[in-house]
Amino acid sequence: MIIQKNFNRFLRLVLTFFMVLGLDNFSVYAQTSEYEHFKPYFASLKRSETYLRNGPSRDQFISWTYKKKGIPVEVIATYGEFRKVRDFDETEGWIANIMLSSRRSVITLDGKHNLYKNKDKSSKIIAYIEGNVILTPQECDYFFCLVTHNNIEGWIEKENIFGVYEDETF
Repeated sequence: MIIQKNFNRFLRLVLTFFMVLGLDNFSVYAQTSEYEHFKPYFASLKRSETYLRNGPSRDQFISWTYKKKGIPVEVIATYGEFRKVRDFDETEGWIANIMLSSRRSVITLDGKHNLYKNKDKSSKIIAYIEGNVILTPQECDYFFCLVTHNNIEGWIEKENIFGVYEDETF
């Protein structure tokens, strides 16, 4: 009986503590502590309309709606059926895993970028690419990626795209 009273008192104290701090703080702790050894990776949006939510639940507020298929995102955390992502504008939020594809894509950063015939800046420029163009990477070394877009294939400098890591090669 004494143990039960002490346990109930303890439970009320813990619940009050979390209510004072706010349940959001508790849920953030649960999300990060469970997956502390998670390794980030890139994915792309599977559908032309994808919701970015404030938290890992369909009940969470939709903070952004992506309107284009194939946009690359960096998956930085996971919680159940949701993935926390970061896009090329540094916007973060949660997307349902079924809305993500493992198919890789990259997007050009703001500005006008050269597409080279070979992976060399002195190579012939075969096209100019504006910012926010989604490309499909075929191969990447430490400085360039071979990309395709609308039957055009060429090399772009890694520093001009989002969707591959600086030290990533494939």
